[in-house]
Amino acid sequence: MAHMPKSPLSIAVLASVMALTACGGDSSSSNSGDQAPGDGDGGIPTATQYTIDASAGGFGAGKDDPDNKFSYFSFASGAEVELLDSEAEASNAWDIAFKRNTIIVNPNNSKAALVAEQADFYNADGSPVKATFLAATADSEAAEFVAITAEGIADVELKADAAKPALGSAWYNYDIATHVISANTDNHWLIQNAEKTDVSIFHVTDITTAGRSAASYTVEFFNNTAASGEAFAFPASDAGTQFIADFSSSSEVCYDIDLNSIVDCASTMDSWDLRFDSSFNIWLNGGIHGTGSASATTNPDTFAKVAATTEVVSDYMSKDTMSGTFTDKKTTWWGYGIDDSHNLWSNYRVYAVDADSKQYKLRVLSYYAPQGSTAPAAGTSGVVTFEYEQL
Repeated sequence: MAHMPKSPLSIAVLASVMALTACGGDSSSSNSGDQAPGDGDGGIPTATQYTIDASAGGFGAGKDDPDNKFSYFSFASGAEVELLDSEAEASNAWDIAFKRNTIIVNPNNSKAALVAEQADFYNADGSPVKATFLAATADSEAAEFVAITAEGIADVELKADAAKPALGSAWYNYDIATHVISANTDNHWLIQNAEKTDVSIFHVTDITTAGRSAASYTVEFFNNTAASGEAFAFPASDAGTQFIADFSSSSEVCYDIDLNSIVDCASTMDSWDLRFDSSFNIWLNGGIHGTGSASATTNPDTFAKVAATTEVVSDYMSKDTMSGTFTDKKTTWWGYGIDDSHNLWSNYRVYAVDADSKQYKLRVLSYYAPQGSTAPAAGTSGVVTFEYEQL
């Protein structure tokens, strides 16, 4: 993934095919006839502009695809850092990373905050003002970037990204008066396993605590009994398989649904399905921990309603994610479908990033490879151009 030198950019979207992680598509470029014209020389003279190939193999790329990973960047070196996702988890060599429309900061050493919100890009209800998005260019929005100074944002709270489990916290109840944590036995989820070959219904039936941590979780699974390719079929609600995640010897327990067994987390990174932590988190394989592709229904429900599911519908399934300034809906850097197509548009918001006690301001200029680019081709989605300057 090569560094592309600073060049004139099309700040309007350069392609008609947009491949968001959540929306489908691929990383191929669009026809040149679909690209919006460039606006001349964009950018700030004092800032550094960098284009990084974060196309990540395109939507639906296999977990073994070498390109299906984040692309990591260091402000100190001004260059991309070649790391596997598994290496990056404990590394301090990177500050910010990109994977298609997702941007994260290193939870080990970096924090971020939105410092210029571009409020005129949005209506009161949060919907985009299309005319503003369509008219905006790097030059027209430059003043917002230039105005950000270290003194001006001295009181802004910068926050680290945090891992967000798809299962959330709705599997337990917390009594604010007694501080007692108990299982929410009514909530059930449909879980697709790490290999995407089967589904099960899952819920927690009991929790025992040890001080502020969990001593064990008792969970119940209802496995799909249908033949491959047929509509799902689940047993009666009293015929589940129980499992106890016991934390007496370890603070984390990985479990393989197909094997109905505890497995070693490290040696089965691609095949364990659930990781239970004594800190009241339950993780799916993939997204944050592991290299699999497990997912779960976004909203839990009663056993009867989840058991009525006949197929996996991607719109209703979630994976574990990183939640942070660049990814949270209210502070994210992009608008989608502004021109009633599948394009992704920058809102030119300005962010502050603290990396190893040095602060930078940053904005995203484009989600598509710039005109004139050959590797990757002009218009390729997931090729992010951003601009930054040390404060």
